[in-house]
Amino acid sequence: MEQSFQVELVRWYFSLTKRPFLMPEDMYEHWVILAADEGSFHYRIGDEAGMAKFGDILLCPPNIKLYRKSDKPLSFLFAEFSWRNAAGQPMEPGPQLPYGKISFHRINRYSSTFDCVREMSNKETRDNFAYRQHLVTDMLFLYAAERQDEQSLRYTKDPAIRTAALYIQNHAYEPISLKELADHACLSQSQFSRRFQAAVGQSPIAYLTALRMKRARSLLIETEQTLEKIAIQCGYQNGFYLSRVFTAAYGISPSEFRKSYRI
Repeated sequence: MEQSFQVELVRWYFSLTKRPFLMPEDMYEHWVILAADEGSFHYRIGDEAGMAKFGDILLCPPNIKLYRKSDKPLSFLFAEFSWRNAAGQPMEPGPQLPYGKISFHRINRYSSTFDCVREMSNKETRDNFAYRQHLVTDMLFLYAAERQDEQSLRYTKDPAIRTAALYIQNHAYEPISLKELADHACLSQSQFSRRFQAAVGQSPIAYLTALRMKRARSLLIETEQTLEKIAIQCGYQNGFYLSRVFTAAYGISPSEFRKSYRI
């Protein structure tokens, strides 16, 4: 994905109070970003389906139906925009520009941008429209930066493992098992683990854990959230299990890590 592009905001909506989606599905003339603030929702875009929460955005291309459903009221950002490359041509979805759910790994960087989104939520003056456009652009630049990180995987000679590694990146903060990853690569679990280790230099579980621990560290440092809330955002069922994994990885508990960093 190229880093030079132009964005023109068409519509912007941020829910000031929690509410369900008014429509379960829709199709748009332009690109769309849909991002949860408080709460989570189910989605489907094309063949991809899942659940999105804070730290994820849905990126939906023009003229593709977007399905969304929330079990409980939530607050969210909706932005519709035109997206052009440096030559002024419309950005088209494809292998170099995938769409669907994007889970940001640099969660503190994303959180900083979203703080500004909230700040703009009750300001309706014309001058603020340009700033909102800037915030949408900033999210897309962050996406482009993280896509560059992923491009290092293109040098992996094993295409099945390259695809699996990208799948882990995109679903790292959801419940995910070794069997699911092996099935996705059409390999047995032992074959998958062996080939992943050879191609990436670490086991698939170690690769997944490293992504989750990176997000956990950021949330411990940048927020006041409880360990239970952080665990859910990192793909773990509860704070107790997150604490065990974190302590094993760093030799220090999450609470001690948070305290020592802030001192």
